[in-house]
Amino acid sequence: MDDSTSSLEHRVRAIEDRLEILNLIASHPPSADTGADYYTAEVYTEDGVFDRGEHLMGATGNLEIAAIMRTPGHQAAIHGGLAHFAGLPHIAIDGDTRWSLPTCRS
Repeated sequence: MDDSTSSLEHRVRAIEDRLEILNLIASHPPSADTGADYYTAEVYTEDGVFDRGEHLMGATGNLEIAAIMRTPGHQAAIHGGLAHFAGLPHIAIDGDTRWSLPTCRS
């Protein structure tokens, strides 16, 4: 493989990685606003952390994080018109390592 092919493959992979990250971030608002606990359990890792700060409920682990969707408070928020919005993040790709979502703060 010559340098131009290697460079092109690297660039395409970086584009694909960015698109996957954008899709994951974009999926949070509709999944949270509809209480899609099954989706939350799929996208968080077993050691994922949902940290909203010291005064708000958080959770560790995909199943515990997904369970938040079923809490009375979250269900009441959904029925009250809960509406999450996601902005476009700056994404920096640094190698090929496993990553996780940044800490979420409300």
